[in-house]
Amino acid sequence: MHNFSDDNPIAAAKFSEVRLEIYVAGERSIKVWDARTGKPVRALSNVFNSDITCMELESTHRKLIGGSH
Repeated sequence: MHNFSDDNPIAAAKFSEVRLEIYVAGERSIKVWDARTGKPVRALSNVFNSDITCMELESTHRKLIGGSH
């Protein structure tokens, strides 16, 4: 399983009440947690070439949009 711990600051965090997931962005990765169990679901590494600065869920919570420098 991917490494879900970080020593670096969190750039953005979002909660989906539709999917019951928590999305945490730091540096160039986004980690997804199950809000019911508190367990990690998946990690998306090296999403951008620079650090993630923002993140938003679209209206149906099926897409997560991220931005970087």
